Amino acid sequence: MRFARISLAVVLFLMISIVTFDYLFDRTGVTNKLVSDALKPYPFTVQIGKVEHKLLAPGQLMLTDIKWQDEYGDTILLEKLDLNLNWQALLSGTVDVDSLILTGLKVKGSQKGLQSLQNNLPPAVKDSGNEQDDESYFSTAELDYFAVRSFDVDFNTAAESIQINEASIELSDWQLSPIFPFDLNALVGHVVVILEKVEFEQNNEQQQLIAQFTKTELAANLQSGSQKPLLSLTKLNNSASLIKFVQRISPTDDNKNFVEESDLVTENSAQSSTQNINPLIPSLPFELAIGDMHFNNNDLSLEIPEQSVLVQDLDIELSDIQLNLQAKRWQDLINIRLQSQLEHVIADPYQIDDLSFTSRLAKDEFFLDELVFKTFEGEMSMQAHSNLSEPYAFVLDDLVAKNLAVKVEQAKPVEPENPQSTTDSNSAGAGDTNKTQQSEGETSDNELTEGAASDSQPNEQQESKTNEALEKVRLARIEKIHLENITVKVTDPNTQEVWLDVHPIHFFADQFTLIENGQIKQLSDFKPGANLGVDIANIQYLQTRLKDLKMNANTIDAGVHLTDASVTLDDGSALVNGDIQQQGKQIKVNLISKIDQLNLDKLAPMLVSSPIKPTGLLNAEFSSDLVLDEGAELPAGVNGEFWLKTDDFNLNGLALDKILDGFKASQETSLFDIGTFLVTGPVGMIAMQFVQLGSGAMQLKGSTKVEQIEVHGQINQSVVKIANTRIKTQDNHLGFYGGIDLVNNAFKDFKFGLLKEDGCAPVQQKLDGPFSKVRDVLFNTTSGAVTSPLSSVLRTASDVAGGGCKKFFPQPE
Repeated sequence: MRFARISLAVVLFLMISIVTFDYLFDRTGVTNKLVSDALKPYPFTVQIGKVEHKLLAPGQLMLTDIKWQDEYGDTILLEKLDLNLNWQALLSGTVDVDSLILTGLKVKGSQKGLQSLQNNLPPAVKDSGNEQDDESYFSTAELDYFAVRSFDVDFNTAAESIQINEASIELSDWQLSPIFPFDLNALVGHVVVILEKVEFEQNNEQQQLIAQFTKTELAANLQSGSQKPLLSLTKLNNSASLIKFVQRISPTDDNKNFVEESDLVTENSAQSSTQNINPLIPSLPFELAIGDMHFNNNDLSLEIPEQSVLVQDLDIELSDIQLNLQAKRWQDLINIRLQSQLEHVIADPYQIDDLSFTSRLAKDEFFLDELVFKTFEGEMSMQAHSNLSEPYAFVLDDLVAKNLAVKVEQAKPVEPENPQSTTDSNSAGAGDTNKTQQSEGETSDNELTEGAASDSQPNEQQESKTNEALEKVRLARIEKIHLENITVKVTDPNTQEVWLDVHPIHFFADQFTLIENGQIKQLSDFKPGANLGVDIANIQYLQTRLKDLKMNANTIDAGVHLTDASVTLDDGSALVNGDIQQQGKQIKVNLISKIDQLNLDKLAPMLVSSPIKPTGLLNAEFSSDLVLDEGAELPAGVNGEFWLKTDDFNLNGLALDKILDGFKASQETSLFDIGTFLVTGPVGMIAMQFVQLGSGAMQLKGSTKVEQIEVHGQINQSVVKIANTRIKTQDNHLGFYGGIDLVNNAFKDFKFGLLKEDGCAPVQQKLDGPFSKVRDVLFNTTSGAVTSPLSSVLRTASDVAGGGCKKFFPQPE
């Protein structure tokens, strides 16, 4: 009995001694010695501040104040490592870690230290391929909880730096069974990563990139699948970020060439991506599923030379994400819904506010469900959709803009100055001038021809590129555009003068197809149903001011119908109605226009080069029934009829009544002025030969009050036939009829005369032959004296016996 008590006392003493020794023994020194010996071959050291482990709790281990350091001053500091291992599970062949927590991890590294570490670590042991090597007593590994708390990283290279502050990583419920051979599909678990703050900076002579992310959260699950494990990204959020890019140096010519080459590579890649080739994403060891993503309060900044863009408070939400990792085209890779809002986009001097954006990418189609934003003090919204592979189909479903006040700065165009008129007092001078100008015109034409030839090749290349681009477009269509109360002002940045002011603009268009099957829609392709409306109250361009510009158009079969298209200049207006329609290879133009109280003085900026300028208020009516041959050069391809009738207005630069009255009184006036008016007046306008017939021939002085103009004309095979055409001035009445050959530059039995009230023309003239010969006859005079061989014809008419006369205009039979 005594022996038993002694034995028990000894056992108790030993146990107490062992326990006491276990608690009192500091394992730190021994552990550091073992670690130091093991790391002697490597250029870094590890020091542990405190090791806490008890034999009576073999599964618990705590290490504090751990420090790793290399020769470059890079360090890894860990305040505490806390391990809880279920050691009893080891007896059944299971490695079961209840928890492993790392607290206060701080990493400071550099590029040199990282390279040194990579160079000195032993090479990875290659798999021997022997299945026996995979055999192990342990069959299962379980990690109930792993955490890295308060994780900081500070890593720097010569041009880059990354800082991570207050990060945390949590792994839970991880299991691997069997451990050997390793099979990723047998690994399951859950991971959560939280990054309180991440900063990245790249800085060099050419550019700077700064990225800052605040409160980024990522959560993912890994679970077994049928063939591969399934990695599910269940959460990816951030609360704020800032991305700033600064381009310090403009791209050089070499860089531009590189960009162009890169564009070609990208284009070729895009074409190849539409072919049936290998999957875009290399084979991954897992399937991937992505849940909703949220990125909030993001700021983006872009600065390049002479331009900056700032995006503030950008929120992005990605949802309904479906991935097809076996996709062979990028269009089939992902289905996704994107919603975005932002407060400001500032690109000085422009700004966008309160933008809302919703879109979908699904089944080779892109849908812009909603784009709404404020800009230029107004609002815009848009909806559209398109497919993503060739041939493309772009449809603008709806575009609405309201109350925009667009302000643009651009240099004011230089207004042409009024040319100084020159007066030649003799016909020889006029003839020389004409010949000189004709020679100059020929030289200019030759120069233009040579210039056109030199530019033909680039134009052909551009046209070829355009055709290639069109071939890729199956459809480009506008369903609806509505612009309401739009103002456009263009200001000279130097003088702050507004030289273009258009307001308010109202515009409407719907059901317009622009491109179909690679072809731009032509007039012959139009079908009924499309509508277009324009209403602009005020237009100021330099010194010209227009008001109430309106146009209503709707498509008809192979054409367009215009309804009350009008414009107002001061208090005058012009109104146009009619049809423009294609019939086969011809375009039929049937228009009726009416002009009321149009202030001709306001047209002066457009007529600065004209020696004769109309003034006053004009009332007129014009109608045309013309047929234009498609592709034919003008005027050969124009046939049909036209009519013009005006009331009174003034012509500055010509005293026609004074010339005609002097002629009738003395019959000694020169044909110099009368002929000049003819060939630079109505006839010259029709013949389009202002320079050839009238240059240098007119004495620019005085004015004429025109009381009425009536023109009735037909054009056929480049010949204009004038019938019953009249010009009434305050004191005279002129009549015209006959033909003008626009191709051969010749009169064809053309007559003009001074009419009396009974329709007779005591003074009349017939012109027949090329313009050049007629011009020589008319201008072969001296000032104040008739020497032309036609003078006798002008001074006398064919008097009819008995005091009567023959009517000037041919009478219908």
